[in-house]
Amino acid sequence: MQVTTTVTHSCLVDFDSPAGPQRVGVLRPGGGQEFLRAGMPTDMCAAAAELTQLCIVVHGDQIQSLPLWTADFPQLTMLRLSGGEAITQLPPTLTRLVRLKTVQLENMPRLAALPAWVSCWTALTALEIDECGLAALPDALAALLGLLELTLKGLPALAEVPVLTGLHGLTVHHCGITVLPAGLGAMTQLACLMLSACARLEELPASAGALAGLRSLCVFACPRLLGLPPQCRALCARLEVLQISNNRPVPS
Repeated sequence: MQVTTTVTHSCLVDFDSPAGPQRVGVLRPGGGQEFLRAGMPTDMCAAAAELTQLCIVVHGDQIQSLPLWTADFPQLTMLRLSGGEAITQLPPTLTRLVRLKTVQLENMPRLAALPAWVSCWTALTALEIDECGLAALPDALAALLGLLELTLKGLPALAEVPVLTGLHGLTVHHCGITVLPAGLGAMTQLACLMLSACARLEELPASAGALAGLRSLCVFACPRLLGLPPQCRALCARLEVLQISNNRPVPS
């Protein structure tokens, strides 16, 4: 069962209703927070015990926090939170969602940090963060031993990517990083590395040559990255996919 819910300043809409989009609650002007604190919409209560996938989309800057009932789904395995120009943090009640396998956080420009309690998502296998205000990722991500896929997109303030030794796939797109971590070579299970539109990225660390499990390396539109370190020659020889394109020098 999947419910996609859009929260705006005027109404809450369930797009997966059999009868089509339905208004299930009115948010009074200036009273949005009271509505969210009142509890989940009544037509979602019955589904709470069985719901496995939930998407909440917030439009505009009228909603300052995510609904507390977001955490009231004990079987939830996929959570997508999108939008909310005024949202600055995730509610700590989300620690109750211990079955989560996939989390997508999108379009929250004022979300400046992920809380350390994300380590409670011990079943997490995929994390995607897109168009948020993050300047750093918490060390707590290292506790997620089952995390296989990390996707970072549209994070211009992000200066560093963590070393997560269990990752199989890492995608970094349009982020503010200048270098990848020196400890990159410790990510020996990494099979796919994709770097794109990182305008400040200048080099790959020499330790990248130690990525024994890497099978695919793709680098697109990183104009300051003009080549791979010599230590990567043997790595390139055993890759199944190697794509490097549009990395043009930046005019001085």
